[in-house]
Amino acid sequence: EHWQVPRSRHAVVHVQDGTGNDYLYVIAGQTTVDEFPVRDGRVDRYWVQAGGWQEMTPMVDSGYSNTTAALVNGRIYIPAGYVGNNSAYDGRHYVHDIGTNVWFENASPVPWDQLHGEPYAWSVAVPQTVGQTSGYFLTGGVLPEDNFPEFEPVGNLLFFVPSPDGASGSWNINLADMAIARYAHVAGSVVRPTQFGDDEQVCVAGGIAKEANNYRALAHAECYSNVSGSWTAISPLNFRRFNAGSAVGPDGKWYVFGGTTIVRIGDNDVAFPLSVTERYDPETGVWEVLDSRYDLREPDLSWPRGAFADNTLWIFGGETFNAQTQTWGVV
Repeated sequence: EHWQVPRSRHAVVHVQDGTGNDYLYVIAGQTTVDEFPVRDGRVDRYWVQAGGWQEMTPMVDSGYSNTTAALVNGRIYIPAGYVGNNSAYDGRHYVHDIGTNVWFENASPVPWDQLHGEPYAWSVAVPQTVGQTSGYFLTGGVLPEDNFPEFEPVGNLLFFVPSPDGASGSWNINLADMAIARYAHVAGSVVRPTQFGDDEQVCVAGGIAKEANNYRALAHAECYSNVSGSWTAISPLNFRRFNAGSAVGPDGKWYVFGGTTIVRIGDNDVAFPLSVTERYDPETGVWEVLDSRYDLREPDLSWPRGAFADNTLWIFGGETFNAQTQTWGVV
């Protein structure tokens, strides 16, 4: 179903209540993505079983874009994002309490000063329970343009544990960095079988990396094991892509859909949105390209965001490319 305000560079979170109802929260983002992007802090909730949209309390200050969100203990956490300035991202840690429909600022932001000295964005959050502790991982990202000739990807892996009331919490910033620093990637929680039993891991794939001041789209994928505390490369994606969406299904497989790839045309590298969906099977360690029934068509999409609910993958928003005008638009 269509919503009232198309958007991209937003976040989507699946919430299930105690009676089995599924809700999909579509959070903030941008309504235009051109040279002068427009942010919108609007939050909409879609009720899967009954259908229909409900407008919720918006994020403050027009919200974040180029951001990520994680559901932990009945609250949605958003660690950082773009607020209209590529030279400085906003590092305030926002929380939405689902029960009261209220946003508040968490007293425990990422300790940016202990990492790179300033907030970064374009990260991906992954909710996960480590042992008996519920929280969320924050993977990768990119530093702002300030103090650098260009944007600088980061390879950090962080873990946040909220307090019972959500008003504060603690960050573990001493986890191993991923092998390839990246941003605009996808990430998910994947249960991989090992000789010691099942290991719930944090996996990242695709995105943009930087080598010798040149940027490249990635197919590379790797997973962090909570058991070993280290990263291991897995099979690469079949398509290099960034700004894609992903979700782990009820079958335990990891689905990656849409995004942008780079095609060499003559002497130029041209960015195009992708329609192809592929999925990772942790049992076999193989990425499978799904047939055309699973393509994101009409239109192909960059920046799609979605989640599984009621055994269905729901996808909202994103960007399309107009080849005639060479411009991107929001859906």
